[in-house]
Amino acid sequence: MLADISPQQFDEWIAIYGIEPWGDDWNQTAMIVAEIHNRALAKDQLPMDPRDVVPTLENRRKLREAAEQSQGSGLSAVWENRINQHGRK
Repeated sequence: MLADISPQQFDEWIAIYGIEPWGDDWNQTAMIVAEIHNRALAKDQLPMDPRDVVPTLENRRKLREAAEQSQGSGLSAVWENRINQHGRK
């Protein structure tokens, strides 16, 4: 592929990637979700870290534990517990 593009085109791609990276959709989505969440918080509430949103084995374990600890059932209970962890009432 590099043989098919000029050095100028390659430099353009590097510049564009620096402004708007591609190929890491989970991290981009996590940044957006955390930003929206954090802008809606009251001053006494804890902000969300983008790493809390990206699915990992550790996050799966935390969600499973939250579901087990929650008094409700299903996905709504998991999200309710998750919201409570971040200071929402």
